[in-house]
Amino acid sequence: LASEAAAAAAASPRNKDEHGLGNEDEVGDFGRVQSLPIPTVWDETQGVYVRILAGGYCGEVSRVKTSTDVTLLHVIFRSKGVWRMYDLPQRQTAFFYVREGKVKARASASLVSSNDAEGGGGKGDEVVVVNTHQLGYFERRTDGAAVIEVESCGDEGADILFFGGTPLREPIATAGSMVMNNDQELVQAYRDLEKGMFGREWDASLSDSDWVQHVKTTSPLAKNRKL
Repeated sequence: LASEAAAAAAASPRNKDEHGLGNEDEVGDFGRVQSLPIPTVWDETQGVYVRILAGGYCGEVSRVKTSTDVTLLHVIFRSKGVWRMYDLPQRQTAFFYVREGKVKARASASLVSSNDAEGGGGKGDEVVVVNTHQLGYFERRTDGAAVIEVESCGDEGADILFFGGTPLREPIATAGSMVMNNDQELVQAYRDLEKGMFGREWDASLSDSDWVQHVKTTSPLAKNRKL
């Protein structure tokens, strides 16, 4: 999930749709950059706009190829509204990160939120409140596909990134911010980081528009073509 999220976060919006969001992003793939349209779903009754960055949602499927089964959605609440995820595959574990605003979350499956979320963790249909820059996650259900519901708490809306993925069941080795399969891979990962092979560092204090400008001015591709 981390590599797919990084590719989406570093993407540079090119065109704006009627909702003011980019519908094409630059997607990195081992140094190769290609422009792909981003499928979108707009629920006018709830004021919820969903961009499918990877995987599928409501019959729309992203053209981004992933090495594992991944769902990555950018969900924007224009005002107070409710977003529901009915078709998350049974085998996937899910979590979401609140970029802006404040949301309430519940699921038919067992729901556990991050420790700093209001009220701690919830079970079953209990509601958990997740604030800006907090993480909410869902335990994997074994008796069917989970129904997930996220509701924005205020009229100003909210903005979340939703991730779903099939557990790899592989060995895990960690060091600092790196997660790999073994110690040798950790050493190589930090070497690659020092060489700048992980791309540009993300500054969480930047707004979306400031980040786009940062990408344009710092990308090595800017020397060869207009972003």
